[in-house]
Amino acid sequence: MLSATPTLLLSLTSVKSDHDDATVKSNIDITDINFRYGYSPFSFEEDGFRLGPIIAVSYTKVDVETTELESGLSEGINEEFPVPTIGVQGEIPIDNIVLIGSISGFYFKANNFEGIGLRTNINVIWRPFKTFGIFAGINAIFADVSIKDTDIDPGYPR
Repeated sequence: MLSATPTLLLSLTSVKSDHDDATVKSNIDITDINFRYGYSPFSFEEDGFRLGPIIAVSYTKVDVETTELESGLSEGINEEFPVPTIGVQGEIPIDNIVLIGSISGFYFKANNFEGIGLRTNINVIWRPFKTFGIFAGINAIFADVSIKDTDIDPGYPR
């Protein structure tokens, strides 16, 4: 008999980057709220692990501003858009600790932005009780993003 264990995860990521050089000042602020649902035909009790597909969507907000220092002229973009993601996730329990890892890919095209990339994460959850846990982890997003129809130059090589 196959058992299915759905998981739902919400994560919030915020990235800020400032860059100054002799001619421009650039600010990039990215906020990413990720809603993820996973399904596993394997169970901890019968198989000792869970492994299965995940689907996700992120609410992504991007603020880019570039200011030319000499003239004081600045240009910016403020965009909000969804980013769909699909991938695979695995979970391994060790006593009251659960190791979780996932990798997923995404492509999006919204307004002035087009991008493709990978999202990965590794988490450790300590569960002193069956319905309560404390976790720590590392999330990484690798993306190749293009900004279309703008004169914004962030002031560093892309």
